[in-house]
Amino acid sequence: MLNYHERAPKRLQEHQGRNFADGLVLSKTSRFNQQIRATLPPQKELVFGWRQSMSLTEIREFQSVAGVLLGELGYAVTCH
Repeated sequence: MLNYHERAPKRLQEHQGRNFADGLVLSKTSRFNQQIRATLPPQKELVFGWRQSMSLTEIREFQSVAGVLLGELGYAVTCH
């Protein structure tokens, strides 16, 4: 699991462009660029990066959808 980044570049090359229902088209290059961190080893300093990048409103919205599952999986739900 900790060596996922070693296989990620090859796996990401398998992705083709994506067409979404709303008409958005994501090219193969754009998709690869979105997932570029998957090609890097785990970085401890990024583990809780969401705490700085997500607003309180975004955290609440996410937890309103995923909060029960997060709790079942042992994750702390920080706000309601």
